[in-house]
Parts: sequence; C-alpha cells; structure tokens
Amino acid sequence: MLVLREGLTADDVVALSLVADELARQRLDEGHSAERDDVYPPGLLDTAGGEYLSHAGYHRRDDFPPGQPSDSWPWSAEHWKPKDPMRDATRGCALGVAGIARRLRAGEQPVGA
Repeated sequence: MLVLREGLTADDVVALSLVADELARQRLDEGHSAERDDVYPPGLLDTAGGEYLSHAGYHRRDDFPPGQPSDSWPWSAEHWKPKDPMRDATRGCALGVAGIARRLRAGEQPVGA
C-alpha cells in the first residue's frame, strides 16, 4: 500500500497516479519487468527518464523528433518516442521510479526518507 505524507495537493496525488499508471503500462503493455531493469547498468533508467523530462520542457521540441534523440539518450534511436509535454514528463518520471526501484533491489539505502 502506498502511504502518502501530508502536504500533497490533489494535483500531486493525480500526478503520482499518472506516473504509477505509466510504469504499469510499460511493464504490462511493453513487456518490461523488474528483472529486465536489473540487467541495465546503474543509472541507465535514470538517464532515459531525465531525457524525457528534459524534452517535456524543451522549447524546441522539433529538434528531437521520434527516432532522433539527443546524444545522451542511452538506447537506440528507435526507442526514442516522444509524444507531448505531459506524456513525456509522465514517461520520464516512470523511468525514474523504475531506476529508483532498481537501486533499492541492488541494496542502495534511501537517504533522507
């Protein structure tokens, strides 16, 4: 069960729900899994998530259309599939959550929690 601290707005909770739904979509619809994530080098999922988050706020989004990622994109170009800013932000956060979960499974301890 997910326990949320006080201080979150209703929109924060909706945003967290969107991210959780996106991670589930990646797992169920695209065949990704925690076991597959564990094969990646540390930081790779975080990097991919960061690329989508950066793209969500980038003012010249046409510079990096589908199939043409920046040099920081960690996978092959065919896996770069930006949509719109909201979707890209959600996808980026979901990849970040997958990266954090991978770190936890590898034994890293949360700091400041």
